[in-house]
Amino acid sequence: MKINSALIIDRPWITKILNGEKDWEMRSTHCSKRGHVGLIEKGTGLVVGIAKLKQSSGPYSQAQMIENMHRHCIPEEMITSGTVDKWNHAWEITHIKKLSPAVPYQHKNGAVTWVTLDAAAQLSIEKQLNTPQTTIETDNTHIAETIIEALVIPPAAVPSAEKTDISSRTIGVSAGNIKNNHIYLKSILDFFPPDTIGGKNKSELASCTVTVDYGAGVTVETDIAGDKKIFRKRTWVKDFFARNQFQPGDRIVINKIAPYCYSVCKEE
Repeated sequence: MKINSALIIDRPWITKILNGEKDWEMRSTHCSKRGHVGLIEKGTGLVVGIAKLKQSSGPYSQAQMIENMHRHCIPEEMITSGTVDKWNHAWEITHIKKLSPAVPYQHKNGAVTWVTLDAAAQLSIEKQLNTPQTTIETDNTHIAETIIEALVIPPAAVPSAEKTDISSRTIGVSAGNIKNNHIYLKSILDFFPPDTIGGKNKSELASCTVTVDYGAGVTVETDIAGDKKIFRKRTWVKDFFARNQFQPGDRIVINKIAPYCYSVCKEE
């Protein structure tokens, strides 16, 4: 999984996020970015963790801020004093992983909120994510899904003939797929978290996205269009088909490499 960008967070908030105490990062505006990002401890030059930006909400009143203190951890006296009135939008963070050791990066002048990570930092993070890490799940639904997948459901129990095991599925490619740059997911829709399946158009986006690595470390963030049962973003599919010289009848292997993270490749 490639982490291309990272969010700068000051103390003590970054510490509370990494410790699982806080899953709302309060900001002054909404955030349109979704998916996995790095977490930078302000002033250190280090990426100290990764997380998934699920959604943003707000603005919140002082009363609403007080009601949600367990999520953002801002003390009540700061809220009632008006000190943090500007910071009234919640960026919800899930799937938090602490990096150990922290990864240095090149900080560009003028970067205040977001940093585009250099290639060396991206590679270091990717290598570390390929080893077992302690994950703080802030969404109990995903904890349950992980436990079920890892411990309960044996591969033989998966009913579809096109499902090979619990972390890998294969699907066929038709002439229509190649012509229209899409991948039919109907037969393996249960392979994806329910909150990544949206409606039929962009006004009905899912609350979460999946990250898809489609070769050479190139990734895309997309939800699934619930009407057609395809990845909503399709530009990358054309590149994927062309790069791998797909023909009708070929098959795609879809691997689950982490929660909400997948890779696709041509079946040999």
